[in-house]
Amino acid sequence: MKIRLAQNEDGPRIGELARASGFGVEGIDWSQVHPFWLVAERETPTRGESVIGAIQIILAKPIGWLEMLSLDPDLTHREQAMAVKALVLRGKLSLRVFGAQIVMGVVPSEMAGYMRILEKRGAVDTGSGHTFAIRV
Repeated sequence: MKIRLAQNEDGPRIGELARASGFGVEGIDWSQVHPFWLVAERETPTRGESVIGAIQIILAKPIGWLEMLSLDPDLTHREQAMAVKALVLRGKLSLRVFGAQIVMGVVPSEMAGYMRILEKRGAVDTGSGHTFAIRV
């Protein structure tokens, strides 16, 4: 599995993964994703390298953000775990290099497994809240 910075041509696939992961907001143009997303790729014998996961990286100081973890729903449990681990670790490293002191993010309640993975890597549940979306 390879983690890399998303390019704009990855945008439609990231949009598909986001919708499949419950982040469906209609009417979003996914054509401009660079340099705000990391993608996980896996090599397949029939399709070559394909994007199987993505996470939005929001560079900010002193608190950086990793958001909208999106995975291919056809991945096995093991593949999901490997993609989550790789995306989160690369995201943390990117934010650390940028100068963030803490990484924060929102984990939907239906993604309890993701939260468990994060807690194994030192994350602390800071409480619950609401996620909002407003068109600009």
